[in-house]
Amino acid sequence: MNQYEIHDGHPRQRARQLRRRGIDGRKVGATQIHRQLVKEFGADDSRVPISQRTVHNWMKDVEWLGEDEPCDFRDVSSELRSYVGRLDLVKSAFLGGVPLTNRESRHAKRALAEFQDPHGEAVDLIAQYAIVWELAEREVMEYERSDIESMFVFAPWRSKENSELYLLSVQNGFTRNPPVLRLISPVVPYGARPPVFEIGFGAYAQLGLPWFFGWIQNHPDGQKFAINNRREDSDEPMTIEHWKPMCDWRKLVEGKLTGNQTVDVRIHIDREAPNVQR
Repeated sequence: MNQYEIHDGHPRQRARQLRRRGIDGRKVGATQIHRQLVKEFGADDSRVPISQRTVHNWMKDVEWLGEDEPCDFRDVSSELRSYVGRLDLVKSAFLGGVPLTNRESRHAKRALAEFQDPHGEAVDLIAQYAIVWELAEREVMEYERSDIESMFVFAPWRSKENSELYLLSVQNGFTRNPPVLRLISPVVPYGARPPVFEIGFGAYAQLGLPWFFGWIQNHPDGQKFAINNRREDSDEPMTIEHWKPMCDWRKLVEGKLTGNQTVDVRIHIDREAPNVQR
């Protein structure tokens, strides 16, 4: 079982957290963070560096959570603007009016490069946004993403042959298991079978993964587990053709605009949860 984990208890990790979250809601630099480390860990702790330059190097690749403010479309390049605008429509419809963030708009550039489908004609925009959301959230929590990168390599959404090759690589342990995309994975009590979440399962099919569905299971000790489900005993066909039509971003947005929305999605993932396993 692979584990995404944040290793707390070290000044380096704390410095990165302070850079990301700020102090009292304010963005802070190396000087303020160094003072906070001394305050929390003590000046005698050998792990606390003497040099503020070291603190700066620890956190120089970490961005303040200002990136999680609503996207300022004025800062989005003209090549990305309409695509990001459509993802904003999808997110708002899917998550009850929550706007796209600056961080997500940055990851949208990667999604557009991989899918090359700005209108969601081959890969529905709900599925594309699920990838963008996962990339953005993993960046915040410093979770690794080799499973997503492996999926990008095989591009299973491009053809049946690609999908079958990706499945073969997973079955033989050549690549990681497919990513559990938490945005489109239902959350179930410990030990319970997941419900059929048509739009989410349809999004997995849009990505070329009809043989794989994800869900998140709440464990009694409070941990959240993301589980791979092949559902080989399912009465439903495990085919792209069966599930793909269940995911349609235009119908989702139309439902939002007309007041006939039937999808009610709540995010059950806590960014501060110490580990998420699958």
